[in-house]
Amino acid sequence: MFDIVKFKDNECLKVSSISKKKLKEPYAFDWFFSNHIDIINRLEAYPKRLSEYGTCENACATSDAYKLKDFLLDISKDKFDPKKHLKIINTGTIDKYIPRWGNAPMTYLGDKYLAPVVNKKMFLNSFTNTYGIKSVKPKVIIKGLTLLDACIDENGIIIPGKTTLIITENNQGNSNLKFLLSLLNSKLSLFYIKEKYRGSSYNEGINFNVDMINNIPLPVIELPNKRTLEKLIDFIIQQKNNARDAVFFIKLIDAIVYELYFTQAIKSAHCEILKYLNSFPRLKDDWSNKKKLVSIDKVYKVLSDPKHPVSVAMEKMKTVPEVRIIEGLS
Repeated sequence: MFDIVKFKDNECLKVSSISKKKLKEPYAFDWFFSNHIDIINRLEAYPKRLSEYGTCENACATSDAYKLKDFLLDISKDKFDPKKHLKIINTGTIDKYIPRWGNAPMTYLGDKYLAPVVNKKMFLNSFTNTYGIKSVKPKVIIKGLTLLDACIDENGIIIPGKTTLIITENNQGNSNLKFLLSLLNSKLSLFYIKEKYRGSSYNEGINFNVDMINNIPLPVIELPNKRTLEKLIDFIIQQKNNARDAVFFIKLIDAIVYELYFTQAIKSAHCEILKYLNSFPRLKDDWSNKKKLVSIDKVYKVLSDPKHPVSVAMEKMKTVPEVRIIEGLS
C-alpha cells in the first residue's frame, strides 16, 4: 500500500491509500486524485471484466474509413433494403440503445448524409478483411468520443464508421450483446471511466479506447438478473423505435446496476429491486408491434405506480451515498 497526499496550508494531508496490486500497465495515475477513489477501489475489486463477456475492438482503420467514402450513397429512408444495402453510422449518429440513422445527418469526411448506405454486394466484395466480416455481424456499436453511448445492431446490417468501437457477438451462440448494452449505457459505467481515466477528458467527456471498455469491472451476475436486463433492453428499444418515452425503463436499468454493484449498501437501505422483477414478460419476436407496445404499457403502469415496491425502492435508492454521488445528487 502507498498513500496519496496533498499539500494544504503547509501540511501533508492523506487523501487515500492505494494497493500496489492495482497498478497495471500502462500505469495511468490520474485516477489517484479522484475525489471518489474509494468507490473506484471498490469497483476495481470485482473479479470480472467486461471483455470476459465480449471483446471491444476498434471498428474501423483509417485506411478503411477513407476507402468507405467512395461507396457511400444517400437514399430515402424508406428505400432501405437489407438485401441490397448496409447502413452506415458514426459517432455523431449513435444514440443510447438505437442508432440515429435516417433521423439525424451523418457528417463523414466533410460531407453530410441523412440515410447513408452502401451497396451490400460491392462492399463485401471490396472489404474482404476483418472490417467487412464484422460489419455484417450482430454487434454493439459504441461512440468513440465524449459520451459513453452504445447502440445495438441485432441483424448485422450496420457498418460502423470512423471513430467508433464495436463488440461483436461471440462464436458460441451465447449472445451477451443486450446485457453488455445495458451496462455500457448505465450511469455507473460512465462514472467509472470518467473517474478512472481523468486524463482522457475531451470536451467535458472522454476520448474512449478499447482498453477502457474491456476493463470495466463486473461483479458476478447471475443468469436471471442478466435476463431481466435483456428484457428491459427490448422494452427500451421498442419504445425508442416507436418514438415513445423510455425514461422509466432506462432509470430502472440504472437502479438494477446499482443493486448489482452496491449490493450490501442497497440491502442496508431496504431498496432492493431485482426481487420484484422476476415475472414481467419478455417481448416475443412473432408479436405484432401493437401487441409489444400494449405489453410494455401494462408493465409500465404496474411498476411506475408510486406505491409499487419498485418505484418506492427507486426513490429510496437516492439516499444511498454511492448512488447520490454517481447521480450527481451530492
